[in-house]
Amino acid sequence: MALAVMEIIHAHLVVGIWSNEGAQNALRKAMDDFFFDVVRDQKGIAVPEEVLDQLQRTIMDLACARFVR
Repeated sequence: MALAVMEIIHAHLVVGIWSNEGAQNALRKAMDDFFFDVVRDQKGIAVPEEVLDQLQRTIMDLACARFVR
């Protein structure tokens, strides 16, 4: 799953992403799609939405720190 999330992040990185709310929202939507469509529906792993929200915030914070564009 970590590699899939990394691929999603790399696919959505654009210059100025951290000052572009639209680009950030596209990344969040792609992560939502992955967690709901793949993790929940295909893999059958039920994760509470509160946990997914926190996970997404943490991923976005880490991506912002690691992938400055």
